[in-house]
Amino acid sequence: MPLPSVTLKVEPRRDRLSFFRKMVARPEEPLEPGTLVEVLDRQGKVFGHGIYNARSEIALRMIDFGLFEEDFLEKRLKAAAEFRSTLGIASTAFRLCHSEGDGLPGLVIDRYGPIHSVELFSAGFFQLRERIRTALGGVVFFQADEKTERLEGFHLAPEKPPEGVVIEEQGVSFRVDFERGHKTGFFCDQRENRRRVAELASGRSVLDLCTYTGGFALPAAKGGASRVVGVDMDEKALEVAR
Repeated sequence: MPLPSVTLKVEPRRDRLSFFRKMVARPEEPLEPGTLVEVLDRQGKVFGHGIYNARSEIALRMIDFGLFEEDFLEKRLKAAAEFRSTLGIASTAFRLCHSEGDGLPGLVIDRYGPIHSVELFSAGFFQLRERIRTALGGVVFFQADEKTERLEGFHLAPEKPPEGVVIEEQGVSFRVDFERGHKTGFFCDQRENRRRVAELASGRSVLDLCTYTGGFALPAAKGGASRVVGVDMDEKALEVAR
């Protein structure tokens, strides 16, 4: 079944994966938020394919610049997992899918041991969440903040978060609280910075502001700091850190 089409008002660029509402001509027939579409340039030639949402400020998120593949989602997630397996990540927690970086703009997935924590920033991936769940397997937990839901035009029904899990990163244990945690539960993108702090901490007094669940405080202590103070406004996060 052919995809509906939308036309760009601006010159297409392959280094741009997101187009604002003013850059895309409204289709003659209204489309449901998050519809997969064929993208045409101003001359009516096929530029690629994307996810369209007329009510969002980011009206179009590109997913390819060639032939459309029905199983694009499954292939991108598989490729993302295979790439991470080559990096020698010294952690049981890591970002499995990094939105545009993995060709899936609007989708962020962090893996914590056997649990996948999925954050949705696009109505398109809200529509595809069961395919995401099947592709990932195991325990999959979906999240979206209220602002995103309002701007994108979808509502994620509340679901019971999985039990917290303890992850290991470079010899340090962290507890991840999915029910009360920020973002997907833990800031995986600071892994190398945490390692560097541990290397520098020996014999030093360390202050970790905005420590959250002990992100830098615990590696500093593990690295031999003489004194560590972790500060955060979130008392629940501090309980997890303790």
